[in-house]
Amino acid sequence: MRRALMLVAATSLAACNIDISGLGTNNPEGSYSLRSINGYSLPYTFNNGLSVSSETLTLSRDGTWVDVARYTNGQVVTYYGYYTERNNNIQFTDQSSQSSYDGTLNGDQLTQYVNGFTQSYRRQ
Repeated sequence: MRRALMLVAATSLAACNIDISGLGTNNPEGSYSLRSINGYSLPYTFNNGLSVSSETLTLSRDGTWVDVARYTNGQVVTYYGYYTERNNNIQFTDQSSQSSYDGTLNGDQLTQYVNGFTQSYRRQ
């Protein structure tokens, strides 16, 4: 009887599919390559004339992130900070500029909404 009750309890818990980690259905950890800004492929030229040729965003398990942007003039800029993720919504805190912004995760697609720009990344 005890064995049957344990089997029923285990089956019931498995059927619930409860997410006890607090994370969404996607695991955000990993490296992402910038694919487009506001729907335009790279290189993307900003109003100030600076053009980004590539960018890699890495989200670590400990809740930190590093973003390395490469520009067509040879300049390389590194940004860093913290993130939290819940139900595929990501809150980024940029320690470089003391700002924060939002993002979403959908499968291998990560989208950031920063200062009026929509930046689309793909998991590497």
